[in-house]
Amino acid sequence: MKLVENYLDEVASQLPQTDREDIIAELGSIIEAKMDDITERRGTEPNETQVASILKEMGHPNKVAAQYGAQQYLIGPGLFHPYKKVLKLTVIAVVTIQLLVALSSTMFTDGVRISAIGLMFDLASTALYTGFWVTVAFATMEYSGDKLDWFDKWEPLALSRAKRIAASREDANINVITDAVIFIWWNNWFGKNHDMPFTPNDFPVMATGVYDIVYWPINVLLITSLTFYTWQLVQCYWTKLRLQLAIIIDIASVIVLGYMIQAGDLFALKVTNENAAIILDKVNFSVSVVLAVIIGFVLYDIYGHLKNWRKLAS
Repeated sequence: MKLVENYLDEVASQLPQTDREDIIAELGSIIEAKMDDITERRGTEPNETQVASILKEMGHPNKVAAQYGAQQYLIGPGLFHPYKKVLKLTVIAVVTIQLLVALSSTMFTDGVRISAIGLMFDLASTALYTGFWVTVAFATMEYSGDKLDWFDKWEPLALSRAKRIAASREDANINVITDAVIFIWWNNWFGKNHDMPFTPNDFPVMATGVYDIVYWPINVLLITSLTFYTWQLVQCYWTKLRLQLAIIIDIASVIVLGYMIQAGDLFALKVTNENAAIILDKVNFSVSVVLAVIIGFVLYDIYGHLKNWRKLAS
């Protein structure tokens, strides 16, 4: 039955590759035995409502999958696996980006020197800061799942509805990690001042007023996207409503990024000299190229959403 297949697919998407087939075979046998019991007692095969009741008794797919892992406490059984993966990849990504930016800043001018000890403390504090907020986000999800009972309120019949298709958990992971990295970097840099990051205050390049205009719109977009794709990690499927929201987020992102490109100079000089002007040209050109590349990825993401929309409409 399609309902059972969808249920097992939901569980399988959260299991380790090595044990996945054995665990799914075991769960399938349990469900089949329960269905056979209904057939013996009633003389007819169970209908969709009766199968949904069996799956409801089995439990939410997240909790069932978590039963085959080690017992966890702060981040509970249904969320620990995605939490661990997102935490590890986000910390690595944020620290790596901060390290690369810090090292590359020394290449702009000979006047900038970075203290190795200071950089180590910066990286360590960034890792702790990142880990703290990822943990807070998943702990909040844990609270909303167990304390507000959304694990128990799920409806198995929703798994068989035609107006939904499976979503890639890997894509959701990538979006969560990317949004978290950009959010932390954006607020760690522009939330303090307009100086270039990880450099002395006399560094000749600073951000212009364009960033004052886009600071909060970008934060709102990042928080909305981060919340949306974190939820996709929990319930990994697409509906028309979810695709609409994803497309709206992407279109708004293109508008904001496009505005930043057409606004002209994103950085200005704090001092006037020939070397600083060369640095300014390199910085503005590099940032514009990066923004254009990001827009390309967002447009490709929109294309993928439209393909899923056509699948739902067919």
